[in-house]
Amino acid sequence: MLGLFALIALSVELGWWAELDHSVNEWAATQRGTLIWHASKVVFDVATPQIALAITLVMACLVAWKRHRWEIAVEGAVRISVVVVAVLLLKPLLAVPGPTRDALGDHGGSFPSGHTTATVVCVALLFGCIGWPRPARGRVAGAALIAAFVGVAVIYVRYHYLSDVVGGIVLGLLIATFPFPQRGKPSSPE
Repeated sequence: MLGLFALIALSVELGWWAELDHSVNEWAATQRGTLIWHASKVVFDVATPQIALAITLVMACLVAWKRHRWEIAVEGAVRISVVVVAVLLLKPLLAVPGPTRDALGDHGGSFPSGHTTATVVCVALLFGCIGWPRPARGRVAGAALIAAFVGVAVIYVRYHYLSDVVGGIVLGLLIATFPFPQRGKPSSPE
């Protein structure tokens, strides 16, 4: 996953996404003011990393409290912290300008999308905590659908390019699936 993210970041830096990014962005520019644009703006606002990450941490703490398994809250806090640190370090480091701002605006750049990175990690944590939907492939499908929905919304409101969203999804998958030591689980005999 790390290699894939590095490959995507390199391809963005080399401009391989530029034509596709600008084509999608030009199409999105024609959609401003439509009902779908307004709905996307609401999704964009709700999926803001500060909101999504805070809600996820509170829910992880509630699940941990209810189940008396505090490692759930610790894992949530660690993964959420990694999202914040990774995005805030990568944006200025890569300094990729977004569709509507320069490379030095806001957090320093547009790549990777913090909205999609946070969404992937938050949905994975929440679905993992509550074990829903069952089976696991249902959780993967649900997470993919929600991440795609947020990704389309941030492109639609012209806050991110397609490459930013793809990078955010891959970074989110990397953070969400990175092995985390589980305390209290019995180890299997060798």
